[in-house]
Amino acid sequence: MPKAGVLQIAYYFPPIKAVGTLRNARFAQTAQRHWSKVYVLSTSHTQVFDHETGQATDATILRVPSYDFRWLIWFLQRKKATHFSPQLKQQPGISWIRRAVDSFPLNIILGDGGFFYLLIGYRRAVALIKKGEISHLYSSFRPMSDHFLAYLLVRRFPFLIWAADFRDVPVDPLLKNVWCPGFQQWVIRKLVGRAQQLTTVSEGLAEYLRTHYGRPVQVILNAPMRQQGLEVQAQNFEQFTIVYTGSLYPQQQSAGPLFQAIKNLLEDGTLKESELKVVVCGKDGALWQSWATAFGLANILEDRGILNHAESLSLQHGAHVNLLLSWNSLGLQGILSAKVFEYLQAKRPILAIVNGSTDPELENLISIYSPGSLVVYPNQSLHALTRFLQKEYQNWQEGKKSHLSLPDAPCWENEIKKVF
Repeated sequence: MPKAGVLQIAYYFPPIKAVGTLRNARFAQTAQRHWSKVYVLSTSHTQVFDHETGQATDATILRVPSYDFRWLIWFLQRKKATHFSPQLKQQPGISWIRRAVDSFPLNIILGDGGFFYLLIGYRRAVALIKKGEISHLYSSFRPMSDHFLAYLLVRRFPFLIWAADFRDVPVDPLLKNVWCPGFQQWVIRKLVGRAQQLTTVSEGLAEYLRTHYGRPVQVILNAPMRQQGLEVQAQNFEQFTIVYTGSLYPQQQSAGPLFQAIKNLLEDGTLKESELKVVVCGKDGALWQSWATAFGLANILEDRGILNHAESLSLQHGAHVNLLLSWNSLGLQGILSAKVFEYLQAKRPILAIVNGSTDPELENLISIYSPGSLVVYPNQSLHALTRFLQKEYQNWQEGKKSHLSLPDAPCWENEIKKVF
């Protein structure tokens, strides 16, 4: 029997062209199986965001104006775009400003959403709750304004059951993304202290949240819908092709070990340059070009630019190897992006290069759902990496297809059952 109604607070809805925000869409698509009414409160910026298509839902969507930092940059530049340009991010002082905007109180005044998003959104949500149609709240970071709005509503209506979702951690010890991290942790602890449950994408992040915020945490893997994998038309590649889809954190990720291994195999004649391609998509084409050029491999790099989700999936399902670049530290484990589960669903060999300490959670997932794939660390010898590439290249030459009888990867339909 479905519960009453749920109000989902999601600034990025429908999702922009960033795979992490698809989690919001999947929640709305499947929430109707568990609640009698589904409402989504979101920004009116969707009119100009470059968002994903094909994310249909029967939820009632409430659009709220947002005069935030993003809107301010659009106004000053007289140009609207989903992502800030690399040139803007590299300007003097921008790094300092970004940290400030990610820190309380600016993260709720000027950060994504902003003061009017909170004010107008609060008034609209209160009117809805007073009608007796809402029993549950679900909000997801980022941005922090979504959690703050849920906090205000729970203070006003203590009977509401609130799950606060974290796709990332708001105070990242590696990225150092905020000012006064101790104070920021205290503020967030006060906010989510009103939540019945926190949810997140991995056990590593769950342990971090439990330690810092002292609330129950449920892991909801950032897995795709089961049907998604059945609808993909795989890209047909004539060359042996390694694929990377998505964005990068340049300070934390590097494809250097991959390019070094390829260079070594080309030099000893194991690989032929004419039969090899590294295909990437996303907003970081210039960075990929600099990496490939540094190893004299610019000729094998193909940058597809920013693609929609269906096009990215097509690349993944046609790849001979899907490349994953991840990172961690002793203080923060479990960096499992949605891309990990898309790669598992594609059932193609995975090469994961993890910048940091050993990652048992990632290794366990890959060993279960993609045996024969490889997880390596930059401080290790290149021997295992070169042997893996040599093996997959030989399979391609001989027309063999890897990973034909793998178990089905985790899916969202099962994961959402854990909420509340």
